Amino acid sequence: MVFHYFYMLFWLKATINKFSMSLKSIKSSKTLYNEVVNKLTLIYNVDESRQLARMMLEELFLISFEKIMIDEEIVYSISDENSLGEKIEQLVHYQPIQYVLGKAHFYGREFIVNSNVLIPRQETEELINEIIIDNKKSGMKILDIGSGSGCIGITLALELKEAHISSLEIDKSALEVTRENANKHNVKLEYILEDILILKTLPEKYDLIVSNPPYVTEKEKEQMSNNVLDHEPHKALFVPDEDPLLFYKSIVSRAKKHLLPGGKLYFEINEQYGSDIIKLCDDEGGSSTKLVQDINGKDRIVKVMFD
Repeated sequence: MVFHYFYMLFWLKATINKFSMSLKSIKSSKTLYNEVVNKLTLIYNVDESRQLARMMLEELFLISFEKIMIDEEIVYSISDENSLGEKIEQLVHYQPIQYVLGKAHFYGREFIVNSNVLIPRQETEELINEIIIDNKKSGMKILDIGSGSGCIGITLALELKEAHISSLEIDKSALEVTRENANKHNVKLEYILEDILILKTLPEKYDLIVSNPPYVTEKEKEQMSNNVLDHEPHKALFVPDEDPLLFYKSIVSRAKKHLLPGGKLYFEINEQYGSDIIKLCDDEGGSSTKLVQDINGKDRIVKVMFD
């Protein structure tokens, strides 16, 4: 009787496995890659299409481009095929690949992203570099204003010894992405759901305040791609044409009251307003103010000390 029971289990398992395999298909990876590229070239140029296809196949089928080049076979299910089709459709409608895949790479790490937060960019990695080079002190208290995905605060927590990071964000959904990424990277943060434009007093004093605030003017929209305009959160991108320094003025006025002696403020900026932001910081009593250019030679970072 026991033997019969185990035989039935074995037969059932074998039958299920056989049925599952019948729902799977085998395809040349080169063929699948070229099919994806051809669909994407309806919207993107050839180089972009190839890059997007590589990223998609690596994510969905865990196959490297090296294996595609030797035409390793891909085993995939109907579910895999449907998922690939959905993601291609999203890309054809200009949705950024980072949102399609739900992740972006920043400073050598992977971060969760969705349409509630900006996609981390190279310029912000350069901001991180400036902070790391300048600050070697252990146990710094740091405030990240406008945390979004949390890529700035979390990276600083991982790169600076025993840093204590507070993440301030106006949007509850964005702050939840910060929290998810903190958990992903096993980093402890303090979360502050507030609007820096109306917040009178910061919770405490800090050694360092950093912000990549909205800085793209409305008139610059016409120069931007559909990927950004149609999908990334506008409130994290744009400021009124008549008040392009809106966030900088608010942050500077609070920073000078809430930085510890010798404390530093770091900004990522719109390249058009470097000298204006320098003047703003100087007028508010900042010292050792410095404008830093990015790798493309554009004014991108302002750093200032408040005594």
